[in-house]
Amino acid sequence: MLLTLATRCFTGRDVPGPAGTTLEAGREAVIGLPRFAIEELELRGLSVSAGMLGGWGVPDLEALRDAADKAGCPCLVLIEDEPLGFGETDVRARDAATDRLARLGAAAHRLGCSSVAIHVAGPDDERAFDRAAVAVKDAMPGLDLGEVDALGGDPGVGEHATAKLHRWWMDAKASASKDEDKAMLDEVLRGEKRAADAYQDALESNLEDNLHRLVEEQYRGVTEARREVEQLLETL
Repeated sequence: MLLTLATRCFTGRDVPGPAGTTLEAGREAVIGLPRFAIEELELRGLSVSAGMLGGWGVPDLEALRDAADKAGCPCLVLIEDEPLGFGETDVRARDAATDRLARLGAAAHRLGCSSVAIHVAGPDDERAFDRAAVAVKDAMPGLDLGEVDALGGDPGVGEHATAKLHRWWMDAKASASKDEDKAMLDEVLRGEKRAADAYQDALESNLEDNLHRLVEEQYRGVTEARREVEQLLETL
């Protein structure tokens, strides 16, 4: 069983830092949570509240991912705190939910999360359930494609996936046994395979040309990262 830290419980709170320091509530505290979780609570993953990341751009998200990678406490799931109106009768509410889900997918990708958790809002009837099912299905191809503005912050420039993976591996290898190395890489490989399958499914659907090109680019990046992981596994 894997126990994770729900970051939401630290909303608006300071976080104990290294060597008796205190990280002030806000961005600094959130980025300090991976170290705190692994060293003080012996928890090996984060369930990240999207509400704590409001206004964050790509550099902020990647700073949190870097801190999580270095601590050996990865971000596993990004949780949306507010219900999304996929089941509402108002098409504007459903469109807003689709847009928000796309932003969540982009942020989850930057954080290294393999999952996004949402609550669906709408009337309590069968028609609302059907509307929500169709709306969520239609929104899936747009997941993980937001490259400029994830949760409302500055875009920044992202690091290439394989370069980031190599840096993470060197940091992890310095503090892990051979068995732990293999376990970490196996988990990363599973995540890359799931991502590759999702991109392949999207490429086989009827996407607009500009969206198809973007998905294809992302698919190539995931495939390259997957090959890198497989090569690292061969060295063990």
